[in-house]
Amino acid sequence: MRSPLTLLIQALLVICMLFFVTLFYASLKTICERRAVDWRQVPGVVVASQVISRQDRRGAGYCPQIVFTYEIERQRYEKISAHRDGKCFKDAGRAEQISSLYQPGREVTVFYTTENPGRGVLYTGVGRVTYFGAALSLIVCLCCGLLFKLIWRKSG
Repeated sequence: MRSPLTLLIQALLVICMLFFVTLFYASLKTICERRAVDWRQVPGVVVASQVISRQDRRGAGYCPQIVFTYEIERQRYEKISAHRDGKCFKDAGRAEQISSLYQPGREVTVFYTTENPGRGVLYTGVGRVTYFGAALSLIVCLCCGLLFKLIWRKSG
């Protein structure tokens, strides 16, 4: 007979595993979706580039923000793009460095989909954050599974 504490710990481990399995699935789904999109290219022009400061529970963050325009079949679009993965930086200098790469008037390659040409982006890949989330989720799930098995053996 297993003690109530053992059952509680095992239930918490199962809940933890379910959460991280869901996170792992969401990360893989994002990776697959971004790779499967048929991206088309069109030239665009940077209209503005600035650094936006944000304050959240982790402290201050500085986010490069690039405004660019592009044209598809005589339809002009204007988009605002954050840096890859919407990444903000703790260091304002790093954000300024990235923002300075996109001076107004600079030509850029814009990627869009035929299903939604207004969804223009400057980056099409999957960032390190998504891969890190998938890897971390998998590691945590494996650790929870091993702990569950270890507790099951000791209590049985």
